Amino acid sequence: PNLLLLAIQNLMENAVKYSEPGESIRLTLKAEPSGVKLKVWNACEIDRKTDPCSWFEPFYRPDASRSSETGGNGLGLAICRAVCTANGWKITLANRNQGLLATVTFPT
Repeated sequence: PNLLLLAIQNLMENAVKYSEPGESIRLTLKAEPSGVKLKVWNACEIDRKTDPCSWFEPFYRPDASRSSETGGNGLGLAICRAVCTANGWKITLANRNQGLLATVTFPT
């Protein structure tokens, strides 16, 4: 399978699963000096004490209720990180504007 498509699909599925009902999901693709950046943002409740980088760990769930409410197995972001690392891309997660921002940078 196309690894880029797999990473984007996982980011999109997470955004849909964890976004607040009725809220927008924002996708941007922008050329910057550091490379092309793909950003996926969704409104969601995030515990500000939690480091979003821990969400890349396999089977990590922000809270126990998410597994029953949203399904999944906690591997989506771990797969994204593995795909990005293997291809020399950078992926980050950050708390932004009452939501989660995932950014993938493709070096130029």
